Amino acid sequence: MTQTHVVIVGGGFAGLQCAIDLAPHKDVRVTLLDRNNYQQFQPLLYQVATSILSPSNAAFALRDILRDSPNVDVQMDEVVSIDLAKRSVRTASGTCSAPPVLSPPDGSADANAPVRAWRPLSSGRGSTLPASTRDRSSTAES
Repeated sequence: MTQTHVVIVGGGFAGLQCAIDLAPHKDVRVTLLDRNNYQQFQPLLYQVATSILSPSNAAFALRDILRDSPNVDVQMDEVVSIDLAKRSVRTASGTCSAPPVLSPPDGSADANAPVRAWRPLSSGRGSTLPASTRDRSSTAES
């Protein structure tokens, strides 16, 4: 069986949910790239700062969440460039992959996003625009 390789850039809410949704599909191999090994829920940081909650209640290890998904690989790395024409992703560690499907981060409209070309395709952080209403052109497929 040939597996379709999907690279997900970013382990935020959208990226993590994408990986969780694809995990049961054995015909899909998923690589989740994030510069951190955790997914954090920003609104809870105030409660952590005031000692109401422990840090483990506001941040969750991506690898722990996806540990029962053998076809999902979580890599702690930062995407430094993406060539949309070649559909290739280059990371800070120097790895490069050319997946047939590439899922950009929903927060790519943020000023810290490494790929400026995705900004118009993203609702950005803090937007009330539901991800389901975004244009499908934000996912590059071959």
